[in-house]
Amino acid sequence: SGEKWQQIMVHQWIEKLCGVKGKKLILLEGSFSPEFIEEVWEEGKAEGFLVICLHTTRIAREKRLVGLRFQPELANVEMENWANYLQKKTLELNGEIIDNSGNNISHTLEKLIRIILVKSQRIYNG
Repeated sequence: SGEKWQQIMVHQWIEKLCGVKGKKLILLEGSFSPEFIEEVWEEGKAEGFLVICLHTTRIAREKRLVGLRFQPELANVEMENWANYLQKKTLELNGEIIDNSGNNISHTLEKLIRIILVKSQRIYNG
């Protein structure tokens, strides 16, 4: 299934990233279930991860899917449920939510950088 493939790939990527020598901070970007990261934590294969969810309102998401990406078939209840699940699971994992509804890439990037800087300071300053 697509979900099982996603789970396997997330595990493989995290294992590869954990093996990077001299790493200071590594960012794994993608649309995948945060529970797959949780599994890796529970297996003791990784530590120091922060889950960040870029979230948008249903209205903004549907506008982008229809008007910018030309994928109106994705503007549906399943996509809304998936977005809500990602947000909920991220919060359960003490992750961060960035509201990306405003279409302001600079604002989103500033928030992302701020979160990463705070996290990296916690890691390196104990």
